[in-house]
Amino acid sequence: MMQVTLTETAANKVKELIQRNDPETGKPLGTPEDTYLRMYVAGGGCSGFRYGLALDRNIQEGDEVVHQGGERPRAMG
Repeated sequence: MMQVTLTETAANKVKELIQRNDPETGKPLGTPEDTYLRMYVAGGGCSGFRYGLALDRNIQEGDEVVHQGGERPRAMG
């Protein structure tokens, strides 16, 4: 199991990003209950690995779901 620490400030920023409105529809992009923060590592060639973050609504096979503070999952990788 991996260890991930998300500060309260970072968690609040993720919630803010999730709840932003889609510029085309004017509707929220998601809710904290159905949208996750995906953390990933990708090959990067000569300079090593690339690390990334993305919002995602789907849990894929092989994902490890990390719970923070007893709340619904906020992160997966």
